[in-house]
Amino acid sequence: MKAYLAVIKDSFREAFASRVLWILLVLITLLLLLLAPLGVKDEVAATLSRGDISTGSEFSNKLVEQSQSERPLPGKHIWQMLPRDLQEQMTQLQAGENGRSSFRVLKPLIKKLNELLTRTDFYDEAAWSRYPLGEEARPLLERGVSNLSETELKRFNRLALDAAYPADIRPVPEMATRVVYFGYEMGGPLPADREKMRDVVLTVLMQVMTLLVGVLGVFVAILVTASIIPHMFESGAIDLMLSRPLSRSLLFLSKFIGGCTFILLNSAYLITGLWLYVGLRFDIWSNKLLLCIPVFLFLFAIYYSVSAFAGVVWKNAVVSVVITILFWAACFTVGTSKEVVETIFLNPERFAVLVPAGESLLAANKSGQTFQWQPDDHTWQPVFTSGSGDAGLLGLIYPMVGPIYDSQADQLVAIASSRPGVPGFAGSGTIVVGKRSNDWERIPSISTPPGTQTLFIESEGTILIAGAVGIFRLEGESKTEQVAGNDVAPQGKAAKFVEAGPEGTDSWSPPFAADRNPQNGNLAIFSRGTLNLLKPSDDGRFTIDQTTDLETKELALVAYAGKTILVALGSGEIRTFDAETLKPTGSFQPFDRDKPQQVAASPNGRWFTVQFHNNKTWTFDTKTGEPLVTDIAGQGNISAVAYTADNKLLVADRYPRVLEYDLETGNVTRRFEAGSGRLELFYRYVLNPIYTVFPKPGELDSMVLYLLTDEKTPSLDIKKGPENLQDERATLNIWEPVWSNLAFLAVMLGLTCLYIERKDF
Repeated sequence: MKAYLAVIKDSFREAFASRVLWILLVLITLLLLLLAPLGVKDEVAATLSRGDISTGSEFSNKLVEQSQSERPLPGKHIWQMLPRDLQEQMTQLQAGENGRSSFRVLKPLIKKLNELLTRTDFYDEAAWSRYPLGEEARPLLERGVSNLSETELKRFNRLALDAAYPADIRPVPEMATRVVYFGYEMGGPLPADREKMRDVVLTVLMQVMTLLVGVLGVFVAILVTASIIPHMFESGAIDLMLSRPLSRSLLFLSKFIGGCTFILLNSAYLITGLWLYVGLRFDIWSNKLLLCIPVFLFLFAIYYSVSAFAGVVWKNAVVSVVITILFWAACFTVGTSKEVVETIFLNPERFAVLVPAGESLLAANKSGQTFQWQPDDHTWQPVFTSGSGDAGLLGLIYPMVGPIYDSQADQLVAIASSRPGVPGFAGSGTIVVGKRSNDWERIPSISTPPGTQTLFIESEGTILIAGAVGIFRLEGESKTEQVAGNDVAPQGKAAKFVEAGPEGTDSWSPPFAADRNPQNGNLAIFSRGTLNLLKPSDDGRFTIDQTTDLETKELALVAYAGKTILVALGSGEIRTFDAETLKPTGSFQPFDRDKPQQVAASPNGRWFTVQFHNNKTWTFDTKTGEPLVTDIAGQGNISAVAYTADNKLLVADRYPRVLEYDLETGNVTRRFEAGSGRLELFYRYVLNPIYTVFPKPGELDSMVLYLLTDEKTPSLDIKKGPENLQDERATLNIWEPVWSNLAFLAVMLGLTCLYIERKDF
């Protein structure tokens, strides 16, 4: 045993004697020294930045519109304090004159607003009479704005601005962070609190480590260590070793372990230095960061096993490097091909919304296209199109709330936007409808208020929308088109959205989610951690009947049917409540911290189904008060769920397939499955099997990302808008790459040992 340990010990001496090692250690030291003065400092959040405006030019346009109102409004009050030249620019932007861009207007507007936030007359009680202040702002107002310090005054005015425009301005966090270098501030406050800043820092850290250790470090280590194994089998060296009663395989494995010393020293030094840096400068003591050292060592061992095998066979360091590069290229090609086919071609075709429409079934995919199932020829035919190309490009999703089915008018209704993004967009959209009698052709109608996130059809056939901006009902008459039972002009000149209550509440604070009980028309609204039960009065306006604080800041999804309200939190926790008293009746954690993506409830209120970002479903049975145990096909590949009018569960999986389940028996009652295209067949029977059996060293980055963020489904959304549970997320495959790479490493080392034992040196 001492002889093998001596081989490993000699490898350490060789590594320390390497000039390349010391050069890299010096470069790492310089990097850490350069990073050391970079940090952040906290301050009371009050400054308004461009990233805080979630609706772009619509915020400016709203100020222009409110300035023309006869009653006192926040926008009218603020407008009077703006300089005339800025007023003219905002008016031109609203009218679309002179090609005025929103950026050229919003930049000076935000600058001026930040100046106004320091004034004691920014808040006007009459203007804000219909926009109640939050819990933090009310005590400051009671003290009197003239008695507030400069910091408190700016904070109070910012809170008042947020209360007036909840759909346009993101809520200001308690504290803001600034980047400092040697004590000097670099730019303005960051649009992130400490918790989000932690995620940003760790994500950047992951990218730095992946580049320096996972790419450059491994490449340099392969160059340095490529000659170790060939040198071991040179004449003289191998003869001396084999002259002793030692195992050839154990000698090789000892040399292999010693060869990993180079990357171990570099990665341990860099990652430990980064761990101390983010701990001391950002107060982020992530002990899981240190677990990245064995991950990167494992990554190097995979490539080094290929280099070592080539070194034993050809006894040439150059050949070892070339073979290793070819192996990397093969892994990269297979992994990238799979990702490209999934991201660009297949995933956009997956169904995101299922729409039972009487005896017909319609579905909308992630590109915004809607299809109807044709039972005669078993195909999905495009419907609900405008003829102008509604599909997204390169996997981009065109935001759409819905579509939903209006049984009264036998038509589809949705809220569409022309901007790529994700469902739940914060900007205003356009009501679009498509009648069955007109082959579901999509016809645009009236624009919705900004911040609209949910769409409902009431029992009378009227359209009801809800969002952070409030609850609105579509009213009005026209002689042209009919929308959900209402006569509406195509350009929306006759019809309009009117507020539907509740009294004294014209807005809801994000995060926001809502659902409507199809039996009694009640609404369940989740707003910034508070669950509210709203009931319609005789005049049609909603009033708050019950409210309860869930004591959470998580995003959420809501489903409401029968006597149960289900709230699916972003932490992965599922809570159920009695719909009359809002008392909690159950709490579940089906898939650890995996985030929910979609919720659905059967019309009779018996079953609730949650679809998660890990593409699995979980169903709750209100009759038993327990999760329903049933065999749902496609688990791990499910993209959408819905319930039919007769309480059957619809589940979409594959590309694209929908199965209908009778949850009473657990049987599949109907199948909606079209033939597979050539690309899908190639992916399913060629590309995916090759990828499955192929080693996956590049996917160890997923393990690093998971260790740093503790997120199995990190968001793929790159927009500046608020986070949404419907955002597309990556599903990190944590353990499959580990077992796959471990099996490949064992095979390569086993083959090398077998070759050494049978070879006559």
